[in-house]
Amino acid sequence: AIAALGSDDLLMVVSGFDIISVALFAVVGLLIVAIVGRLRSTSHMAAEVQSRLLLAQESAGLGLFEADLRHHTLFASPHLRNLLSLDEKSSHADVLRALLALYERHLSSRNGNLPDFQCEHRIELADGAVRWALSKVEVERTGDGHVSRLRGAVFDISERRQLDQQLQQARDRLQQQVDDLQHLHDLS
Repeated sequence: AIAALGSDDLLMVVSGFDIISVALFAVVGLLIVAIVGRLRSTSHMAAEVQSRLLLAQESAGLGLFEADLRHHTLFASPHLRNLLSLDEKSSHADVLRALLALYERHLSSRNGNLPDFQCEHRIELADGAVRWALSKVEVERTGDGHVSRLRGAVFDISERRQLDQQLQQARDRLQQQVDDLQHLHDLS
């Protein structure tokens, strides 16, 4: 409506306000524009940082999680869901059940009151494949000892376990050859 006003009309509207009010509105407008620009810039930077973090997690074979059992909230990184063979459609309850199944022995053991633990474990996938993982978990408990929060990192160590197994097999074959040579030496 102001754009349709002529210059004389605009002068009358402005004269109705004192100059301080107009200046104040202009300053507030400029501040709003600056804040919105800053928010867009910060949002863009946060998206870049998140993208880098996801790349680092994927490259390292690292899945992260935080489960708040009191408030029934869960954060599970995309790589953790992949490592557990759970898709994006899996519910929080599915992810939490999978995590608790992995850590049940540690959470219920006599040493279960310790705040942190580290363990290697097998993950049997629905298709029959097996993955190996190393988990580092921090456990928070309520005053009466019940688990209230789990935070952790899960590393996919399947490749390392496979290499360890191949190395052990090579050692066994070498030891067998040494034993055979020793046996031949003893016979001669």
